[in-house]
Amino acid sequence: MIMQEQGIVVEIRDDKAVVEIERSSACRGCRACYRSGEGKMRAEALNDIGAEVGDKVGLDIASKSLLIAYSIVFLVPLSFLVCGFFLGSFLANFIGGLDSQSFGFIMSFIFLGLSYLLIRKIDNKLASKKQFEPRIARVWKKN
Repeated sequence: MIMQEQGIVVEIRDDKAVVEIERSSACRGCRACYRSGEGKMRAEALNDIGAEVGDKVGLDIASKSLLIAYSIVFLVPLSFLVCGFFLGSFLANFIGGLDSQSFGFIMSFIFLGLSYLLIRKIDNKLASKKQFEPRIARVWKKN
């Protein structure tokens, strides 16, 4: 399955195009685009078909790629947070003399911070993979 958006090409950069799209409900949690103004977003998309500035185009984003990205962004921090709490509680009980809930709480936030470092590393690695980039699939109206 493929998520589709439509927009207008506003800039060409080498083999990519900057496309201005209307902000939809699917955009709420996604950070693939950047804000451009009132209700508008801009996305950098692969321009394999040679769209030009002013063209109305259709963007395709693979749903599998979105699912992987959402899983990384939401599930990794949550799992690190929970694991940090349980590990902290376990260590407090093992060491003795520490309040297990307080130490678990502190460890959960340390692990949460570590999860964001991991996500940044994963993001840098995945940024070079073309499957995670939107691509211009069709041109509806030439400039």
